[in-house]
Amino acid sequence: MLCFASCEDDKEPVYTPASSDSFELLQPALQNQYYELTEDGTFDIDCKSMPNFGSGHPVGPTIYGAQVSLTPDFIDAVVDGDGNVVTPASYIAINASNTGSKMTFNDSNLAEAICQLQGLTKDDAGYVFTSTTVVYLRGTCRVDGIAGSDVVSKNYVTLNKVMPYFAIPSPGFIYFVGAPEGWAGPSAANAEHYEDWKMFEKDDEIGSKVYYATFDVNAGDAIFRFYTALTGWDDDSYGSQEEDNPLEFALDAAGGYAGKIVKGKGSFSFPSWPGGLMSIKVDMSDVNNMRLEIAPAAE
Repeated sequence: MLCFASCEDDKEPVYTPASSDSFELLQPALQNQYYELTEDGTFDIDCKSMPNFGSGHPVGPTIYGAQVSLTPDFIDAVVDGDGNVVTPASYIAINASNTGSKMTFNDSNLAEAICQLQGLTKDDAGYVFTSTTVVYLRGTCRVDGIAGSDVVSKNYVTLNKVMPYFAIPSPGFIYFVGAPEGWAGPSAANAEHYEDWKMFEKDDEIGSKVYYATFDVNAGDAIFRFYTALTGWDDDSYGSQEEDNPLEFALDAAGGYAGKIVKGKGSFSFPSWPGGLMSIKVDMSDVNNMRLEIAPAAE
């Protein structure tokens, strides 16, 4: 019994910090090849050696990635005495999926990193790259759930002839459809009309599927639902219930409302809305618990 217990103790995972010396990358086979990035493409980087975190670690998986830079120095952000960034970091981190010693990256993530490092923004939409660029990549690794376990590879690798494409992500949006905008049909033919009735993700929440807007809603006109695409009345509609009938809701003491939203054509109706600017938030991040919040907005 004692021997068995001792053996079980020996199998307990033990985390030990890893050093950069234990993490080395191999130059990729396409290092000097022309490589055009595509939205669905991927590329691989192999590890000559991988970080050793001991015989096991008790919290979370091992997460691999890379730092992408357009220079070989990988400078961290420099801040002044007030905490303001005066020199941006020269690299952007991207994640990898890995099997064994192979790390696989998405072209789209590399394209986004290159665009940001070159100072492009969403206002530069339509920008066309006319020449290739050299990209430097340094491996990263950490144990999820263990603070301070981050390790950076002791070397970097290069892709010397990368042709990027414009890949700055922009906020997603949905459409506000109802009495305030006149119940225009949510069709492609009415796309120009609905430009003024979009609800957007915040710039720092791209991909969150949480949308915001403020609209002027007259008393008696607080009847609406939401569409994720302009494909007609029947598809892509989200509201109070699946059935195509509005449901009435009371406002709370502060003049607002919070509740569930579902896929369907039942509109939300707020008969007691007094009129004025309405702040609206639609959270579609969890398909099993989508939420609507409205509140009076400051004039």
